[in-house]
Amino acid sequence: MEIEDRTFSDEYSRHWMALMAAQQDFMRAMHRHIAEDPTPRHFRNAKRAFKMLSRAMQRCDAYIEETTDDIEGQILAHFLTERAMPFMAFWQRLIDTAESGREVRFKASDIPPWTDDD
Repeated sequence: MEIEDRTFSDEYSRHWMALMAAQQDFMRAMHRHIAEDPTPRHFRNAKRAFKMLSRAMQRCDAYIEETTDDIEGQILAHFLTERAMPFMAFWQRLIDTAESGREVRFKASDIPPWTDDD
């Protein structure tokens, strides 16, 4: 595959940045609940942030269907499929486990990476 130097559209950038911000908000909320103060209020905040991340993903998915830029659509679709969906499935399982009253145990290395820096 050839490397292409390109500038992404404003619409793509808006969706991408909203998705990244929603993921960061979720991780901050989950950290607050797990590491700092595991209270029911912080768990509700983490679940709310998780729902917002899911909505950001849905908006990206809708954008993929609407965009006329095939490259932008392919990049976003690949990210959603390869990174976002495994990440969300992992956290959904943990949330479901916690809501069932069972103990939740995991290591940071268990979390699917969101980016290559993770």
